[in-house]
Amino acid sequence: PGPASHARAVRCVTRSATHPPAVPFPVESHDDDDDESDVDDATLPNGEKQPKARGNPKTKSTPIEDEKERKRLKRLLRNRVSAQEARERKKAYMSTLEDDRRDVQTRMSEMEAKINTLERENFMLRQVVKNATLGKGASAGNGRGGGAGLSPPA
Repeated sequence: PGPASHARAVRCVTRSATHPPAVPFPVESHDDDDDESDVDDATLPNGEKQPKARGNPKTKSTPIEDEKERKRLKRLLRNRVSAQEARERKKAYMSTLEDDRRDVQTRMSEMEAKINTLERENFMLRQVVKNATLGKGASAGNGRGGGAGLSPPA
């Protein structure tokens, strides 16, 4: 095949994953009596015929070159599929990380609210203990209000 069919084959491989190529690999024949390009007409997704690529009729590729090109295109296609799968795995992983982050953030907010409630409760209980201690000391003693609720030693 000539340069035009090579470009077409590369174009097929470089299309996006959402629009698969109409012809993933060029269909080639190795008839030596054919003066035109070895690539058959391909039907496009919209039903139109894609014209034959016109290459240099005097330069025929060898079967070894064809095999190398076929392997190269196959490797490119495998690589493209593998890259797309890796992108999808990364997207799913990032999504789970974002979900986990939201869960942790929600839990942290709940715990902060609980801490505030417990701190207020602790403060109020300290006030109650303080008031009870001061009140007991003021009423139990001889009016001095000093002994933290303990009676003087005998």
